Amino acid sequence: MLNLENTGVRGLFTKDFYIALGESKSLRFLNISEASRGSGISSVDLGRAIGMNAYKKGALRILGLKNGLENVTQYEQFIAAMYISQYDHENMYGD
Repeated sequence: MLNLENTGVRGLFTKDFYIALGESKSLRFLNISEASRGSGISSVDLGRAIGMNAYKKGALRILGLKNGLENVTQYEQFIAAMYISQYDHENMYGD
């Protein structure tokens, strides 16, 4: 369990955070909810990391994302990014 609710770190996530999230085998719960919008979270990177986690048979089952995505377009990008192919995996993690 990783509870980062209202810590303000959500806007500081780097590409390495998303790669590590995709590789995690033991993280079951991730809460990155904030009290207000405007965090600078990357909907595509987060969606791709969650998709990679599932692709690699990770344990992530619950994501807290209150006020995480600004609009419908970001939600659409988030959902679309979760569809992972073997090509996507190779681009993110190499052979």
